[in-house]
Amino acid sequence: GEHAGARSYRGGAERERARPPGSRPPQRRDGENGDRQRSARAPGDWAPRGPRDGRSAAPRRPAHARDSGAHGRAPARDGAPRPVIAEEREPRYGRPRSTPFRPRKDFTKRGKEGPVAKPRHSGTPGLRHAPGGAVRKRKGKKEKVAKKVKLPPMITVRDLSGRLGVGVKEVMRVLAKEVGEEITSIDDEVSVDIAELVVLAKGSTAIREELDEDVLDLKQRSVTAEERMSWPPRPPVITVMGHVDHGKTSLLDALRGTSVAAGEAGGITQHLGSFMAQVGGQSLTFLDTPGHEAFTSMRARGAQVTDIVVLVVAADDGVKEQTVEAISHARAANVPIVVAINKIDKPDADPPRVREELLRHNIITEEFGGDTLCIPVSAHSREGLDQLQETLLLQAEMMELRGDPSGPVEARVLEANVDRGLGPLANIVVERGTIAPGDLVVAGNTMARVRKLLDHAGKEVSRGLPSMPLTVVGFRGVPEVGDMLLGAESEARAREVIAYRERVSQMKRTDAVHRIVHHAPAGEASKADDGVKVFPLVIKADVQGSAEALAAAVERLSTAEVNVKVVHRGVGNASDSDVSLAEACGGAVVCFGVNAQGSAKKIAGQRNVSILVSRLIYEAVDRVKTEASKLLDPEIVEQTLGQAKVLQVFPLRGDSGESAVAGCRVTTGVFDKRFNVRVLRNDEKIFDGRVESLRVFRDETSSVRNGGECGVVLEGFREFKAGDILETYEEVAKEKSL
Repeated sequence: GEHAGARSYRGGAERERARPPGSRPPQRRDGENGDRQRSARAPGDWAPRGPRDGRSAAPRRPAHARDSGAHGRAPARDGAPRPVIAEEREPRYGRPRSTPFRPRKDFTKRGKEGPVAKPRHSGTPGLRHAPGGAVRKRKGKKEKVAKKVKLPPMITVRDLSGRLGVGVKEVMRVLAKEVGEEITSIDDEVSVDIAELVVLAKGSTAIREELDEDVLDLKQRSVTAEERMSWPPRPPVITVMGHVDHGKTSLLDALRGTSVAAGEAGGITQHLGSFMAQVGGQSLTFLDTPGHEAFTSMRARGAQVTDIVVLVVAADDGVKEQTVEAISHARAANVPIVVAINKIDKPDADPPRVREELLRHNIITEEFGGDTLCIPVSAHSREGLDQLQETLLLQAEMMELRGDPSGPVEARVLEANVDRGLGPLANIVVERGTIAPGDLVVAGNTMARVRKLLDHAGKEVSRGLPSMPLTVVGFRGVPEVGDMLLGAESEARAREVIAYRERVSQMKRTDAVHRIVHHAPAGEASKADDGVKVFPLVIKADVQGSAEALAAAVERLSTAEVNVKVVHRGVGNASDSDVSLAEACGGAVVCFGVNAQGSAKKIAGQRNVSILVSRLIYEAVDRVKTEASKLLDPEIVEQTLGQAKVLQVFPLRGDSGESAVAGCRVTTGVFDKRFNVRVLRNDEKIFDGRVESLRVFRDETSSVRNGGECGVVLEGFREFKAGDILETYEEVAKEKSL
């Protein structure tokens, strides 16, 4: 029979002839045909697959080691098959054993006279030859070079470590050891003075960054008198001011035909309102200011943007504190005053008395030969309203008010709040330029791409011109009241302005919050370095103006013993973070016109943080006053309970005749042995102590009423004399109030 290897080889040859030229031969699995026998051979053995054409078979070699011969077999020179020995086979790992020897790198260089050996090392210690024969020093520690570090007004620990080129832990160590500043987070900010000490401690030079206000901030455009006369006319801005409950809002309701006063909490105005009304065919912008004493800043802000001040005085009440304050604001703003004597329909109204009281404050009306217009009116019966409207139009016409509608907008922020659907809002009065949806504006430390413009009725308008009161929708944050709203040419410019203003505000920021948070135990009021207790407050209100007014009102409650400090104020309901801040400071949360979130109430109950909710400004101030008064040390007051007069002195039984027992008669109140007793002789105190024994006849008793007689023995006192007064008293701790 035919050898199995020969049959396998012949079948493979037939398949080889049938394979297309240039294609790869198929791979056979181990155990297929003759491979089963070949896999059982020992390393180094070889056997032909079968004689064919005078050639013998050889084991397959790896693909990367194959030659160009058929099936990877290397042909011999004479054409005969050449066996493959074990030493030439490819090992499983590493390079083949038959790899030729590779000489080491030639460390010689060729010179003009031939190859020259180059020594690997120099004989000089610490030197080595660089490539090309140059000699260089060994590498060692780099010498420290003093850096020049630029420092902004406020800088975080993370940023400071990056500018110094040292680790954050090293910066915190220097702050704690060298400066004495305890840092709890790498995002904590330090002032430029503290950062400069750290830089100097690390051997570097500190350079304070200078803030160029003219370059980095937005400015209002300057204008000349000639340019102002070329502007078109604009409506006047009229601010209504006066004392609380003198009828300011009711008078405005009568002018515009609304009923705003009926929906106000407590019947008093607590916000700065603005609206535009048509009077006599012309547009007039009115600002309604609160009359309560706490809203001084609102009245001052209204006077800053006004053209005419309407001073409302009740005919039955006369000139009051806020009336005088309104006069001062109007004079500071250098604007004319029109006096409206309201409530003339009341039985006890006395307009002549009001004019005389105004005369004491240098408000001279026309009746007394002055130039101040005075109109008696009644918001309830609408008496005198037509005359008041004519007076306002005449005054505005005499002033020849003009506004520039061209160029970027310049406006004043009157109020700011957060709407649940629209987000942060700002109520403004345009002073110059035009604002429209899509404009980019900056107010304080925030910016807005204007999405909507709303009028006082909530209707959307296409643009805002000078003297128009508007609500701007699209702010990223709540602006501060009183800020100027200015137009920016690009978003990059707006971001640059905001960054500059934030750095300036950080420079001026006090470290009171840092001192309170880091030195006050949680849940307890902090104590300043001079021993004055601090009562921190977190104020949340419905609008920024109310938060500002309440903060100013409660800080005026501070005394020499307790300092009421507002650590944060904002707009909207009190959140969890507000409660956490109040807990860390040891203070309370005050909600004015808003409430606390459900989760915030739960956290406040768990952490024993007080949340004071009020709708009226004076109620909020009173509640803060009550809470702050609890920090005062109680006043110890002595309350006299009774007096007894010594009638005769008896020696104590068993003694050597020394006076010991005082026979007394109670002259006032009740003489009680449980309380302290003092001995008065000629109205001077000679002893203060406790009663050892009090007896009526031979019976021990606890007290003797007025008119009763008794014997008294005191602890540590025996020198009684007839006529001495024994007075019992009680020390009562009485709570003090701010």
